[in-house]
Order: sequence, then C-alpha cells, then structure tokens
Amino acid sequence: MGEMLGGIRRSLILFFIIGLLAVTVAAHAAANAATYTFKRLDEPGISVTAPTAINASGQVVGSYVDANGNIHGFLYSGGKFGMLDNPNAVETYGSEHGTYPADINANGQVVGTYVAADGVAHGFIATPI
Repeated sequence: MGEMLGGIRRSLILFFIIGLLAVTVAAHAAANAATYTFKRLDEPGISVTAPTAINASGQVVGSYVDANGNIHGFLYSGGKFGMLDNPNAVETYGSEHGTYPADINANGQVVGTYVAADGVAHGFIATPI
C-alpha cells in the first residue's frame, strides 16, 4: 500500500511539474508574441502591388500593375507612394515589359531589373539625386 501511494505521489508531482512548465512556456510565448500594424501599399487604380524589399529607414520598393495592365516600379517613402520606372523600360499591356525594383539599401539606392522594348531584361541601380 505504501509503495502504491508513493508511486501516485511521484506521478502527481511529475504531473504538477509538467503542468507548471507548460504554463510557464505558454506565458513566455504570449509575452513575446509580436503584434503588427498593417499599411496598405498602393494607390487608386492599381490592380496588383508586389513589394520586394524594405530598408532600415522604412523605404519600400517593388512593382505594381496599373489600371491599364502596365508594370511599373514603385518607391514608398515618407508616407508617399511614387512611381520608380527605369527610363529605358517599356510598359506594354499584357507583356512582362516594365521595371522590377528588387532591393533598396540604407542610402536609398535601388537595384532591380527592367525589360526594354526588345524584350531583353537588363539590371539597373538607381541612386537618389
């Protein structure tokens, strides 16, 4: 009988420790859970927006499709959404022609790809003036 009570006691203690550990882990996870706010990155008339990079200053680059189906690059900076098109890119409805910014560094320099009228993709680096 004593062995049986000892076994039950050990089981209860083990159960209590496991339960306490589970509660501690759950509380820690809840305390460290990240919360986010979301900002919509587009303008009226844009049908698709595809952000690709953000820098430490909060500047975002990517591509979007306008109401005519043309692909443009964009830079979101200081709360403003603006077009960032390579001047050699050709935006043609229904084609893959356009500007595709891929990344932005701490200095605001943007690298990416544009597709010219001949259908050839070229790399670019755009530096703020």
